[in-house]
Amino acid sequence: MSALIKILSGDQSYFGGPVLDAEDAARARADQINALCRYTRGIMVVNIVNAIVFVAAGLQSEHPELSVLWGFAVILYGSYFYLRATRLRVAVTQMSERTIRRAVFNAFLLGALWSLLPVLFFDDGSQALQLLVICLCTGYLCGGAFVLASIPIAAIAFMMPIVGSLASIFLGRNEPLHYLIALLMFMYLFVLVRAVVSHGQEMLAGLVGKYSAQREAKEDPLTRLPNRAGLVDTLQKATSRLNRFGEPFAVLYLDLDKFKEVNDELGHIAGDQILLQVAERLNSCIRDSDTVARLGGDEFAIVGHGISTPKAAVMLADRILKAFAAPFFVEGVRRVSSTSIGISLAPSDGHLPEVLLRNADAALYRAKRDGRGVYCFYEDEDAAAVANRRALERDLRVAIGTNEIFLEYQPIYSLTANCVEGFEALVRWTHPQRGPIEPTVFIPIAEEAGLMQELGEQILLAACREAAAWPAHMRLAVNFSVTQFRSDTIHDVIMGTLAACGMDPQRLEIEITESVFMAQAERAVSILEGLSRLGVQISLDDFGTGYSSLTSLRKLPLNRLKIDRSFVADVATDPECAWIVCAVLGLAANMQIGVTAEGAETAQQIDFLRLHQCDEVQGFIISRPLSAVDANKLAHDRYRVNIAA
Repeated sequence: MSALIKILSGDQSYFGGPVLDAEDAARARADQINALCRYTRGIMVVNIVNAIVFVAAGLQSEHPELSVLWGFAVILYGSYFYLRATRLRVAVTQMSERTIRRAVFNAFLLGALWSLLPVLFFDDGSQALQLLVICLCTGYLCGGAFVLASIPIAAIAFMMPIVGSLASIFLGRNEPLHYLIALLMFMYLFVLVRAVVSHGQEMLAGLVGKYSAQREAKEDPLTRLPNRAGLVDTLQKATSRLNRFGEPFAVLYLDLDKFKEVNDELGHIAGDQILLQVAERLNSCIRDSDTVARLGGDEFAIVGHGISTPKAAVMLADRILKAFAAPFFVEGVRRVSSTSIGISLAPSDGHLPEVLLRNADAALYRAKRDGRGVYCFYEDEDAAAVANRRALERDLRVAIGTNEIFLEYQPIYSLTANCVEGFEALVRWTHPQRGPIEPTVFIPIAEEAGLMQELGEQILLAACREAAAWPAHMRLAVNFSVTQFRSDTIHDVIMGTLAACGMDPQRLEIEITESVFMAQAERAVSILEGLSRLGVQISLDDFGTGYSSLTSLRKLPLNRLKIDRSFVADVATDPECAWIVCAVLGLAANMQIGVTAEGAETAQQIDFLRLHQCDEVQGFIISRPLSAVDANKLAHDRYRVNIAA
């Protein structure tokens, strides 16, 4: 009995068709009904015209009242479904099994009405009327099978009573010729059944392929979560329920704090492993009715259905933050990563999907700005902050390559020779409307927007052109980011720039951080060793602030360490800072590596560093960053600045 119900519900697996899951089956039923509806009005018009033709002929028969009664029933049936198809012209996306069973019943009822023609009018009718009955039944048999072919079981239900009626008429006459005609009718039925079943299976196979392609287009290939397109679909459905039933929902926008550093230090494969673990943890935090999506990179979003109050949204956000409290493990390495969350509520923060997502993103920006590892609800001023940052990114794209981006030069002072030994190039941006913008503001924007490669090449070229005019003993220090070291052309870019500017490689010092070494360590070491062999100096910046400094010292071909300003600032007053600086100086001396102390501001700091044999210092006590013109003057008069004891 259950098998019969499934067949009547449109399940084609019993005829060799594909087995569908519940969602695809509902979508397939909707597509089948929509295909049927496209022809319904036309076939009902034909149905009514045929009924009128027969009634006109039946008035001359022995039972005109039967023909009128039959015609009235068929016309009433056809008119009802014509009007219904007119009202239901909006295509649906999902259908229940009950809808298919109803379509099968209606098809059978229509076929039963037409099967009455041979039973009621063939035996007592004239030869012309008999011919009309056969023509109408046969023609409508084929036409109905064509129209109902999208639902094979409905087509079969329609055809069987008509063929059975015609066959019974001919078989009941006990004449060989009529037996042959009955055989032909069964053959027609067999061919038509094969045709509609084959068509139904082909249609279903095409629909399965379409659904698969649609899923792939709306699915993140790494985590198998919905992607941005899939999230928009979910938001549109949630918005529809909000508008129809008043059902509220929340949008949580998340990204991983400092995930870029993970990619830089451990590589993208390790980053992908963390993203998979993140997807698993987020799925464990939500209810079955909620949806998690990956928007790209380390950005995720959650649609919390039925969340109507901030308190309910906070409960979900707290579960997520607690889930991130546990460390992640990548190839046996323990990594700690938090997440920041921005929250918008519908309908208070918007009705449209794009508005709610944008507002949640704006709240996320504030959460990251306020300390990371927290959640923030959307507020009106958040949109302005995000718009400001996006405007800065847009303006930075325009500024790169123009004189809005320029360099200043921080002198590097030798404590042994008591003179300036070189300069560190520092990038500056003067916005035409906003004025000077701090590097701490626009450098992260350049990193996140993928502009650092282009900006870095501009900085290197401008700095080398300027340094080429300095005396030959003056060196130039230029900072390089992890992003630049990802490029396969970094070696060629550096050497090509030096050649174009006519500058000796030994005068260039590239400053890197430990994150360069952590990102694809073997490749980074290979690049640095190649540059070192050509004479380029390698300096490790911000030494002491990372967690793998000793490994860096052992692996990297270093010429210099730069002690971070956070240690230098308190070196004369804080014993712990003094011990750390002394330890670094001793370690560097034993390894025959030079040391530059950053951020020297006072005579006491200079005295301490000189006493403990630090090689060089940078800081405002020497000079503030200089323009290119002033740096050139100081380069030619390097003893002009003198802080000898």
